[in-house]
Amino acid sequence: MDLQFILDSFATINYVSSYLTKSKRGMSRFLRQVQDEIRRGNEELSMRVRKVVNAFLNNSEISTQEVCLHLVGIPMSMSSIGEVFINTAPPEERVRVLKSKGDLEVLNDVDPEGEDIFTEGLIEHYVQRPNVMENVCLADFASTYAFHKKIGSEKC
Repeated sequence: MDLQFILDSFATINYVSSYLTKSKRGMSRFLRQVQDEIRRGNEELSMRVRKVVNAFLNNSEISTQEVCLHLVGIPMSMSSIGEVFINTAPPEERVRVLKSKGDLEVLNDVDPEGEDIFTEGLIEHYVQRPNVMENVCLADFASTYAFHKKIGSEKC
């Protein structure tokens, strides 16, 4: 049981705030133990990472309030600000996502020599925008509109 005498309002605020924001006491010790254990073994990288993550998760201290929020499903913080990444690198340097395996199989059946193996991204959708949106800049397009693919159709 943790008992502490509190004689003034500053001490009350200090005690409550330190209780609500418990530090990760002892984490360094646990992580050092895991590091030593990893150095002795010959595991793959994925197993090494898994051991570090498990040590961190299983030995973290959180406050009662955080536990309640987690159990109820209420996020610790919320933000009304969202962000959209616009890849403005030169086209040959952009990282792109391959189409799904099913889409590639269909593409291979239709056009075995086809080179259209990447999914369309934000910039491709911007280039294909309707004529009525000709005066919409890329930043407005990215921040205002969202692309949703309907099941059973190629494009929306």
